[in-house]
Amino acid sequence: MQNFPGFDHIFSLHDPLSNQPLRGKFETNIDCLALTRGETSVTEEIRIIWEMGGAIPSDFIWTTSAHPVIAHRRILDLLRENGITGWSTYPVIVTDKAGHFHPDYEGLMINGRCGPVDLSRSVVVLSKYPAGWFPHFCGHYFTEDSWDGSDIFMERADSSGKVTARCFVTEKVQQVFKRENIENVRLDCLADKSVMTSIYEIGRSYLLPPDFAHRVAAAYARAGIPLPRKYQG
Repeated sequence: MQNFPGFDHIFSLHDPLSNQPLRGKFETNIDCLALTRGETSVTEEIRIIWEMGGAIPSDFIWTTSAHPVIAHRRILDLLRENGITGWSTYPVIVTDKAGHFHPDYEGLMINGRCGPVDLSRSVVVLSKYPAGWFPHFCGHYFTEDSWDGSDIFMERADSSGKVTARCFVTEKVQQVFKRENIENVRLDCLADKSVMTSIYEIGRSYLLPPDFAHRVAAAYARAGIPLPRKYQG
């Protein structure tokens, strides 16, 4: 394993959730998550057709299926030219809103791996929404020596065998994308990444740290806000 660069130098790569770029529809019965994780393969091109948003595709195409990452050939060329590791591709056929074919796209398969999230290392903070204050985990961490050294990677299955579509990249990738003004993608530093604790409370509570309730209570106390009933007792 390479020397771990630190979570200040690792970024999550994900859909910016913009309404402007083309968003496609992934027309296949294949398991999109397994395909994106490089855990299954295809022999035929998968059709990506316009579903909403802009008329023509951007550098990245995101789909209504959530998991697939479709990249323009110029991105793939940049990855190759810069020696970026941890990925491969699968064939796709992209058509825009007018039905025109765009040949320069491929689906991205993420082969690099790290361990599952370690929530015991995250700080619980509060964020305000129209409906009130809600706890968040600030900072996304995993065991450093679980990283295989790839520049593009995903989490291995957790203790219950569940997998995610979270994609992480090293600063090397982030700098290439920044320099080349790659569009329709968002990169967030893992040390600053914030997610609602409810994402784990519902369905993945086994990942919560043993002192989770205490951490939540402390966060509300620091903010001088009454602790919601669900966290009492």
